[in-house]
Amino acid sequence: MRRGNLNEGHAAASKLVELDPTDKIGAKVLLDVLERMGQDDDG
Repeated sequence: MRRGNLNEGHAAASKLVELDPTDKIGAKVLLDVLERMGQDDDG
């Protein structure tokens, strides 16, 4: 994701959530960031 590979980053974070359902790694935070990217802050 840092290098602009957002699709790959999303796929990797989604897989992490699948493999770590209790989210000990914190992949859900990454998915939240991806979902917020491009949204207006005024919402």
